[in-house]
Amino acid sequence: MATVVLLSGSSNAENIRNLATTGQVAYQFGLTHGSQAGGVPFSVQPALNEQIATIRLNTGRRVDGMTIIYQQISTKRLRDPLHIGTSYLSHGGKYELNLLDGEFVSRVEVHAIVMKKRKRISFIQITTSKGRSIWGGTETNDKVTYENGKKLAGFHGTAGAEIDSIGPIWMP
Repeated sequence: MATVVLLSGSSNAENIRNLATTGQVAYQFGLTHGSQAGGVPFSVQPALNEQIATIRLNTGRRVDGMTIIYQQISTKRLRDPLHIGTSYLSHGGKYELNLLDGEFVSRVEVHAIVMKKRKRISFIQITTSKGRSIWGGTETNDKVTYENGKKLAGFHGTAGAEIDSIGPIWMP
């Protein structure tokens, strides 16, 4: 059974604001200054004592969707997949990175392109503490790299048929 995570409402927004004050949440890349991103807000985060086990990307010319699977740290039990965007099963390249024991995501690079007067996420590269990467989409000069020495916990942003904006959420 799959779960699509497209959240909205005050509790999600309040949680993101609280995490932002601790430096755990980075801004959403892909937002055009002074405008709203398309899509529906999402926030994908681990439950207590969970960590990322697998990341899947679905990309074509842009980043269509992403799936994150968390596992319980002590039991290694996997949680149902959490999907970002509604096109996580569509056409395009499908890439998967299974994290090794002791490995964590330490760097995220995101590129954007303007389409229909709005920015969209066109490329993402996710790199682990062991130097392994997963990437897809189309690289551009409009990019940002998130890297702060902490473990990636999840992502927040907006998505519809593709990912419109995205920012990392880091472990404390």
